[in-house]
Amino acid sequence: METEAINPLLGLWAIPADGSGSPVPLAIYPPGFDTSDLLVFEPPPELLAETMAFSESGSLDGGGVEPLGLTSGGCDCPDMGFFRVYHVPNFPASIATYVFDGPTFVPVDFADYITLDMVDNVQVLLDGQPTEFAEYTSYEQGTNLIWGVGLWADRLSNGLHTIQLVTTIRTTEDTSEGAPPLLVLSNLVKTIQVTNLVTFPEWQDLVNGSDYTFKAKLAGPGYWWIDIWDAWGGYIAGGEGYSADGNVSWTWDLYDEWGNLRDSLEGDPFYDPYITFELDQEPGQVTAAAQTTRPTPVAAPPYPSVGRWIICYLDTFYEPGTRRDIMTTGINGIAGGPAFRGIPVNVIPLKYGTNDYTQAQRNDSWVDLKASMFSPDARNLYYYGHGWANGFGGDLHTYSNNVVTGGTTLRGSKAFLSSQTVRDQITFNKYGGARPYRFVWLDGCSTANGDWPNAFGVNKATNSLAWYQSTTTNPKKNRPSAFVGWNQTVGGPGWGTLQAFFNCRVEWMTQWYYYWNTRTLVDALENGRQSSNWIDSGKFWGALRVYGYNELRMNEYNQRTDWP
Repeated sequence: METEAINPLLGLWAIPADGSGSPVPLAIYPPGFDTSDLLVFEPPPELLAETMAFSESGSLDGGGVEPLGLTSGGCDCPDMGFFRVYHVPNFPASIATYVFDGPTFVPVDFADYITLDMVDNVQVLLDGQPTEFAEYTSYEQGTNLIWGVGLWADRLSNGLHTIQLVTTIRTTEDTSEGAPPLLVLSNLVKTIQVTNLVTFPEWQDLVNGSDYTFKAKLAGPGYWWIDIWDAWGGYIAGGEGYSADGNVSWTWDLYDEWGNLRDSLEGDPFYDPYITFELDQEPGQVTAAAQTTRPTPVAAPPYPSVGRWIICYLDTFYEPGTRRDIMTTGINGIAGGPAFRGIPVNVIPLKYGTNDYTQAQRNDSWVDLKASMFSPDARNLYYYGHGWANGFGGDLHTYSNNVVTGGTTLRGSKAFLSSQTVRDQITFNKYGGARPYRFVWLDGCSTANGDWPNAFGVNKATNSLAWYQSTTTNPKKNRPSAFVGWNQTVGGPGWGTLQAFFNCRVEWMTQWYYYWNTRTLVDALENGRQSSNWIDSGKFWGALRVYGYNELRMNEYNQRTDWP
């Protein structure tokens, strides 16, 4: 929006996210400057005081000394006439006086003009670092839906912590290369008080091995009881004890009260434990009135009997005729690999385009995809279509000179997935169990540039098998996994023919499934490139990124018994 000329000293400030510079008014950056590498924030009073003192020798209405003196000395500064003003999403002021005890919903003031589909990512920094114990979510208050963050305070240590909100918004629905950059807004750091009666600092989300140890920390000595319930509210098993120092540890053998082994993900998609405790009022004394019951974090069996594949694509990405036929033939060829090896596979065409479908139809197909991805047995994904650093999908193409440059989402669209949605609602779901993926290829532009690997539970690095086997480098015992994506726009002039493009994908899968016991992921990708004669090796490996265990075989570590 346009506003009257404003004093930039009183507006937003920015600092390079990597800490390489000092905070300055955002207004000094020239129009069109890429702000994706900046943290944008409201200036603290002391910073404003220093700046205003510097400016007192002149006026701020165009005469005298300009703000910070940046128009002298040959500085090519922006026109000070009009600005687009952004409200920085912020926590309520009361957060500094609120005492956190257990999971807590904190509303966020996004301002009316920031619609939910503009919010690309919401990250909570705890003590200056990103935390996995917060998620972007909503809360129903009567007929109103209030958006904010859920903070799992019972996963934090008691005491004072700093908290900060970093919100990434899209200033346009255009996701193509060259579209206006994402805007990163950061509020001021606040200090909060965490005083939990019980915390879970050593909790493991996945039940690896033949038993599972429940660990908790009470605020003091006392008696405790742990009861485990299944996903449907049925009782499974329990244990009890007394802790003189507040530390609780109880190992469950995975059998229920009736002697049945309960280690199958198909039978128990997650466990729902509760801890009840009576803290000593005085050493050695217990009062029934002090009894407290709290839900623990959920835990889940780590892997299904066999990890299912999902093959999905934007169904009308190409016009009817030869080009669409090439795409669908290629997609079916990819799906044939898991099918040949007897691995469950689902092909999901995602409704795409405004000529063929309504917004509701497009949205519904993506709801179906998300439900399929959350299903406990889904652990492998291939997607073809538009992508960007923190999302994939869209409603229609963008064009330049009749050439497709990328995709765009329409206002109110749900026809895409963000990395935050996948991370919070699928991979690290704290309500229905964690679902880390074994293999993912997001075959869309720029999907390797953001946090997609981490969103699927893949370490964004190249790791050897020894890295996964070590409890030092892999303390959570996560099984070997891999992510494939592109670090730039793929397709168009210089990227070969569409036929060769999909031949490469089919040949990759053919190499991977036919030599399923010996061919590594990177070898299969290279063999696919060579066999299809798509593009040269330098262009291919200059753009393709493989993270995680790049020596993964086609069905390796895809069974429950493959990994401890």
